[in-house]
Parts: sequence; C-alpha cells; structure tokens
Amino acid sequence: MPLVASRERSAAPFLRALAIESLWAVAAVALALTVVTHLAGPAGRAELMFLDGDSMIVPLFSHSILEGTAEQ
Repeated sequence: MPLVASRERSAAPFLRALAIESLWAVAAVALALTVVTHLAGPAGRAELMFLDGDSMIVPLFSHSILEGTAEQ
C-alpha cells in the first residue's frame, strides 16, 4: 500500500495551504467589517469622509488648471 501513503502525504501540503488561505480570507473579511463598522458609527465619520473629500475636488482641480499643472 505505498501508493495510498504517498497520496496521503501529498494531500497534507494542499490541505495546509487551503487552511492558511482560508484563515487569511477570514482575517480580510473581519478587517473589512471592522472598517465599515467604524466608518458607519454614530460619530458621522462616513459623512465627513465622503462629503469633505468631494468638496475639495473642484478647488484642487481649478487651482491646478490655473497653475498649468493639470494631469494629462
């Protein structure tokens, strides 16, 4: 039965890699949920992040046009 034993040994690295990849996927989802929860918190961070950032785009763009340094 050496053939069966070699199959079992070759499956172990695959299962180990699968377990490690699964743990990284769970960690990534947990981090994403933490960030979303933090931004959607009661302090209004999401509103500040989206509204304040959008209000700066037009002045920055017009300033770069006036200086002649607009992106090409």
